[in-house]
Amino acid sequence: MTVTTARKPLGQLLVAKGVLQPEQLERALEEQRKGNHQKLLGEIVVEMRMCAEEQVVACLAQAYGVPFARITPRLVDPKVVSLLPRAFLEKNRVLPLFLVEATLTVAVPEPANVFLIEEIQRVSGHPVQVVATMTADTQTTLQAIIENSAPANSSSAAPAKSSFVVENTPDETPANAFTIVQPPHVDPREIERAASDMPATKLVNHIIFQAIKQRASDIHIEPFDNLLRVRYRIDGQLIEKLRPAYAMHGPVAGRIKMLAGLDVTQQRLPQEGELQIMIEGRRVSLRTIVIPGKWGETVGIRIVDNDRASANLEKLGFEYETLKAWRRLIAQPNGLILVTGPAGSGKSTTLYAALGEINKDDINVCTIEDPIEYSLPGINQFQVNEKAGFGFSQALAAVLRQEPDVLMVGEVREGQTGRLAAQAALAGHLVFTSLNNADAPGAICRLINLGVDAYLVGSTLTGVLSQRLVRKLCQQCKESYSATTNELRHFEKLGGGAETLFRPRGCPECHNSGYSGRIGVYELLVIDDALAERIGQGISITDLRELAKTTGMKTLRIDGMEKVKAGITTLEEVYRAAA
Repeated sequence: MTVTTARKPLGQLLVAKGVLQPEQLERALEEQRKGNHQKLLGEIVVEMRMCAEEQVVACLAQAYGVPFARITPRLVDPKVVSLLPRAFLEKNRVLPLFLVEATLTVAVPEPANVFLIEEIQRVSGHPVQVVATMTADTQTTLQAIIENSAPANSSSAAPAKSSFVVENTPDETPANAFTIVQPPHVDPREIERAASDMPATKLVNHIIFQAIKQRASDIHIEPFDNLLRVRYRIDGQLIEKLRPAYAMHGPVAGRIKMLAGLDVTQQRLPQEGELQIMIEGRRVSLRTIVIPGKWGETVGIRIVDNDRASANLEKLGFEYETLKAWRRLIAQPNGLILVTGPAGSGKSTTLYAALGEINKDDINVCTIEDPIEYSLPGINQFQVNEKAGFGFSQALAAVLRQEPDVLMVGEVREGQTGRLAAQAALAGHLVFTSLNNADAPGAICRLINLGVDAYLVGSTLTGVLSQRLVRKLCQQCKESYSATTNELRHFEKLGGGAETLFRPRGCPECHNSGYSGRIGVYELLVIDDALAERIGQGISITDLRELAKTTGMKTLRIDGMEKVKAGITTLEEVYRAAA
């Protein structure tokens, strides 16, 4: 089986094998559209007597790289059938055939149903390989085995069969769970034709719906040699969620590319696009990037939920005194404020929360971003376009001519942008910006190293906030324990002790991770007159860090330790985030 053949929809395979004529396929697709895609294409062509079920299943088997066989009782080991509850077998029309070296071979009518295959593995406790067969064969064979073994099986595990509930199936992703906000440049006919590949459509819907439901920030669909992996980034950690058949890679990648307005035929160059969906009454953006790799195209999806932009400062994790000092800074009429930390540390969320708090009808607030993360009501947001020559420095120079009162520059990446931002602050604007840097004192030196004059930094900089994100312990299942000698030693180094700590345990509420959500750990350096003067004169990073301590700055580690003592997070999380 070649990859090209595996990626063909069922209808095209049936036409290519001469089972259907092109006009018959069009009639069947039209019938499927009339029924709002409630039935699979294979079911429709059999019902319309265009071909036999055997021909449909044989084509599906070829498409997904599995064997096709006609099943009879002679092929089945009756002892193996009892590995799955009878109700489950009858509902899903599957039949265990034999168990060889701990691998269970199962006959299924839909070899592309990865959810069902995963559930068979979970219930049986064995890795599974599938054989495609017809529904009538499995039903007839199962009935024959039940009749022949009724006395022996009459008392076997009936309660387990009757109480079994299928989990993580496509039925758990309701058909109206979310709707695609279709981009105007996508041909609706092409989307309808892609929807005829129902397994791929169901799988894409399931992946997106479950990712949003589980609060994932990113989805990664990654092909390897005969393996397709789907991972979610939840609370900053990558977690593997699915391993569909590799043959699903082409249809899934094609479906996502089509919905995101990308060129489906282009598989040699990276492509970026965006997909809008409505879920539970709110709009969610799915920023998609597709990159060709060794084993095929990898798909990355960033989930941008505007609900996350509505967080206020109280909910971000600021300690009381730090929050008061931060609010005093952002309430000033002018000055330069830096927010620093590595990528993914929550800088944008903090900046958005600050802008949301100070935004009023009588001031002009503008942002320059790449990309615009969230939509902020009442704020003028401008998207950088480097390819068009509209970079940060060009955008900043243009926006300043509109006399903003408050300006947020998404990131300082080079000296020209840093100088313009500092000059804007010197001219009486309140300017927020961010840097990818380790700590607050280091951000000042980094700004100077980018080419911003030390005197300009010293005369305009009013504060630097460094931050990280740590996972919060699940409040439903966290458990207390007595701190070890080694843990007490860590606290003593930072000037405080704790006899009772908390650790993760895991429960259904937190998907057995022991953690649920994230919270910020902060380090705020407020620039006083003495420090500003030393910065303007030029100061080494070592001296700057020592001088910062005299201002009363609480370090990331200290702030993190206080959250550990409060039972919010763990020592491991603090040391991972604030090394």
